[in-house]
Amino acid sequence: MNKFKGHITEILGDESILLIKVKINSETLSTLTISSTSSPLIIGQEIQIVFKETEVFMGNELLTEQISIQNQLQGTITKIAWGTVLCRVLLETNIGSISSVITTQSAQRLQLQVGGNAVAFIKTNEIILE
Repeated sequence: MNKFKGHITEILGDESILLIKVKINSETLSTLTISSTSSPLIIGQEIQIVFKETEVFMGNELLTEQISIQNQLQGTITKIAWGTVLCRVLLETNIGSISSVITTQSAQRLQLQVGGNAVAFIKTNEIILE
């Protein structure tokens, strides 16, 4: 599980679904959440974001106009634990170390290697606020 602390910088949306922007170091991540009156969110509030390793997609470069995923973090691969079917990739980014579990075939196709650069992609609906 990937966990990071940040601060809410923007809250957009209607009464039921909100798009929340959270700043962590120099990066801003977006997440979708269902509005809750029991614990309202406030701009400036410290909050923890959480996302599963299996929800982190990997790529070789940033994609700006050709993809709908807003959360894209560049980094350097620090470790790869190779398995027959799956592998775990650790990527050091501006927000910290992100862990991703992808298929070994995908990692080989992308030619991922320790010390190489990569990009982590996280869909807005896969980030949970705590």
